[in-house]
Amino acid sequence: MSVWPCNGAPSNNGGRVSDIVTDAFFNGIANRAPAGCAGRGFYTRAAFLNAVNSYPTFGTTGSRDDTRREIAAFFAHVTHETGSLCYREEVGGQSRDYCDENNRQYPCAPNRGYYGRGPLQLSWNYNYGPAGRSIGLTD
Repeated sequence: MSVWPCNGAPSNNGGRVSDIVTDAFFNGIANRAPAGCAGRGFYTRAAFLNAVNSYPTFGTTGSRDDTRREIAAFFAHVTHETGSLCYREEVGGQSRDYCDENNRQYPCAPNRGYYGRGPLQLSWNYNYGPAGRSIGLTD
C-alpha cells in the first residue's frame, strides 16, 4: 500500500482530505470540548491526517461532493461519539459487559473490555474482531 504525504491523500477529483479538513474545520470541533476533557489536546488534526494515510480511499473517491459528504459523515459520527472530541473512552464503558458469549467467530478474550475507545467508540467483541482484521491486528 502506498503511503501519502502527511497533508492528506490526493483524490481522483484533484482535492486532498487536508484541503477539506483545515485547521479551522478541525479546531472548530475540538475547541467545543470543555477544558479538562481527556480528549482535549489528544485528538489533533495532524494525528487525523496521519491516520488518513492508512486508508488511501477515505475521502478520495467519487466527486468533490462525494468526498465532502464522506468526511462530513465521519466527523458527525466522531463528534457524536466523543462529545466534540472530549472523551477518549465511552462514558461508563469499562463498567459495562459488551461481550457476546454466544459469538464463536470472535470469542471474548479473558480480562478484556469491549467498550468504546477512541474517535469511533466501537463496542462489542463481534465488532472488535472485524475492526482488528481491517487494521491488521488479526488474521
